[in-house]
Amino acid sequence: MEENKSKNNIQLVKCSKCHKEVASTEGETKPSGFICNDCLKKKKRTLVIGGLCGLAVVAIAAALLLINKQSKTGTGFNGVGEIKDSMELSVGTNNVNINLSTKTAASNSVSTQAPISNLSSFKHVLSQNIEKSKKDKSGKLLIPAVSPLFGINTNYFVGDGETLVKEFASTFAKTDKKAKLLVEGFTCDLGSEALNNKLSEARAEAVKNILTKAGIPEQNIEMKWYGKSRFGEFKYTDKSEYRRVSISVK
Repeated sequence: MEENKSKNNIQLVKCSKCHKEVASTEGETKPSGFICNDCLKKKKRTLVIGGLCGLAVVAIAAALLLINKQSKTGTGFNGVGEIKDSMELSVGTNNVNINLSTKTAASNSVSTQAPISNLSSFKHVLSQNIEKSKKDKSGKLLIPAVSPLFGINTNYFVGDGETLVKEFASTFAKTDKKAKLLVEGFTCDLGSEALNNKLSEARAEAVKNILTKAGIPEQNIEMKWYGKSRFGEFKYTDKSEYRRVSISVK
């Protein structure tokens, strides 16, 4: 502690923090020296702020943990169990199981104007169809037709197109595989007719490769490609939507 001084009969002490001289009654003596009231108040504010920050960090961490847990699984549509990253098709609801190997795949009508081009929509419709198949004891399972998109002038999928095809293939491979699949390749209207014919074929082949790797016999897959010859049949808002392959059960 700094040496005491006196001024007008008031004992002055220098604060060991801010080095300001104050009356000895305006502070406290700590092991580290004399601390004035102003410095003591600052220290308390720092502790309070630090505590609040700590609570905020804990709250944020808890919220992130909850969000992460909810994103991994979700409630199934129409009570068909949980929908995970890759939906398990041999599901049970109310202790009633469905064995897809006893089902013959079928397809709902293919819409050229609003085909399913993303994984979440496919899972949604498929889960509803599975539930219907269980309730009516049908020997068929409607697998919705899908239409993954491709990059311009390539046979590379865009978005979750490849995952969509794999999910479709996995679903069909779990059935009795008696049905046939129709794979149709399309392009937009840019470029020559010869180039687009080759491009639509290459896109159809990319899909076929995924289907066969999933265990679907090649003789069950019918291939067609049209280049840009069917461009006028569609009413999409952007040319990127014309670069697609349609996959359906015949």
